[in-house]
Amino acid sequence: MGAPGGYPPPGSYPPQPYGYAPAAALPFRRNASLILAQVLAIIQSSLGMLLGIGILLLGIFGASRLQDYINQHPDQFNNTTVNFGSGVLGFVIGVGVVIFIIFALLTFLAIRAGRPSQAARWILAVVEVLFLLGSLRGLGAGGNATISSIVSIVWEGLIVIGLIIDPNTYRAYARRNLPATTAARGV
Repeated sequence: MGAPGGYPPPGSYPPQPYGYAPAAALPFRRNASLILAQVLAIIQSSLGMLLGIGILLLGIFGASRLQDYINQHPDQFNNTTVNFGSGVLGFVIGVGVVIFIIFALLTFLAIRAGRPSQAARWILAVVEVLFLLGSLRGLGAGGNATISSIVSIVWEGLIVIGLIIDPNTYRAYARRNLPATTAARGV
């Protein structure tokens, strides 16, 4: 007796002449600009994590030192009670933790961009474009170009070029998605 609707019972189908066999993808080959972009992004995010740790430590140790100074020198504050307490301390520690977490995620994305991961590459590229726009805005707001702003623009520009502008990066990611049989035919 067959399955309802006139179909044969499950498991009684004859073997099919075709089947799904995953084709091996070509190996991913990083190009020089992608490697440079990864290294620069990892260095940048490591420095950002150190900045976050520094702000965190400043909040912990600096707030207590400032409160001690205020308590020891009340005459400089017109003999008023100033409590530089937990509100400012919590804010500074929170800023340090947020900066550390953001740059730790950027480190992860920079490492994953070369593994290869399209999502990590594009998220990192968007963040770097935002950093680049911020550096350009800072350059335009001051009216004069400082060495640090020019270095940050060049640094972030090299990362953006390596991640999204260089055609060799597109070829490397496209090569990863081609099956080995397609590439052997010259496609």
